[in-house]
Amino acid sequence: MNYKTAVILCGGTGTRLGLLGKKIPKSLVKIHEYPIIWYIINVLKKNSFNHFILPIGYKGKMIQKYLKKNKYLKKNNIDIVPTGTNTLIAKRIFLIRKKIRSQNFLLLNGDAIFDFNLKKIFDNHIKKNFDITFIGCEAQLNYGIIGKINNKIVSFERDIDFNSIKTKNKKGFTGFINSGISIIKSKLLKYKFKNFNNFEKEFYPKIIKVCGIRSLIRIKCNLYHATENLVEHPPHEDYSYPHLGAVFSLNTCNGFTRFGDSESEIVHSKENRMVFFDPSITHNSSNTTDTQSRININFNFL
Repeated sequence: MNYKTAVILCGGTGTRLGLLGKKIPKSLVKIHEYPIIWYIINVLKKNSFNHFILPIGYKGKMIQKYLKKNKYLKKNNIDIVPTGTNTLIAKRIFLIRKKIRSQNFLLLNGDAIFDFNLKKIFDNHIKKNFDITFIGCEAQLNYGIIGKINNKIVSFERDIDFNSIKTKNKKGFTGFINSGISIIKSKLLKYKFKNFNNFEKEFYPKIIKVCGIRSLIRIKCNLYHATENLVEHPPHEDYSYPHLGAVFSLNTCNGFTRFGDSESEIVHSKENRMVFFDPSITHNSSNTTDTQSRININFNFL
């Protein structure tokens, strides 16, 4: 059988639901006749998902009882995994990771209500061999901001002022609110995340950093002629948004690259040395005095 797994997070305490959250878990809150979990499973089935993993926690037995009573467990290939009441999301996902049966899986909150073409998004994720696909809408709020430049995700930040991010990343930066629904390549769960305090704050940024190199923005060769006295060029930023860059030295000399304004952040040119850094931070270079010229190659990646 060709499995398509969805992981539905059902362990939250529902504190924002007030008194209602003290009586039942969020996934069992009714909308019209049926609880949220009923809508989620039915929409996912329409979108060709055929295997469901529910990491349960707070009042999890109520969810288990509801699904068992309505014969959902046998009908819909559902794995219910008790993961503890006060367990963090990262630990819950860690505990169920080996039950995932597909190479890519859907991750969503147990209170997410939606009705869009998820199959099309999932198929596109596989076709383009993405590591993670986030589903979101254009940001107007300060909650779960996905940073995007030229259709590439460059950041993921929680509980931070959107306007401050937008100001910091002026050129082409667009912010999206994370809907709590994402598609993740299963092999990414090999990264150590068990002890992360916050899955979204720590796992997503790590993966974006590790797997986010999709294209070469720029490659530039710099040749600095020697002078009698060392000349240090003005500080600058390559681009305003965070990304990966590198300086590769073609020869050894007393020239250097400075990162920030600290003396301790100086790296001297040494033949075949490559230094990786974020070119959105202030940096600058010098020429040389002890050889004919200083030569290096600069790279900028997305």
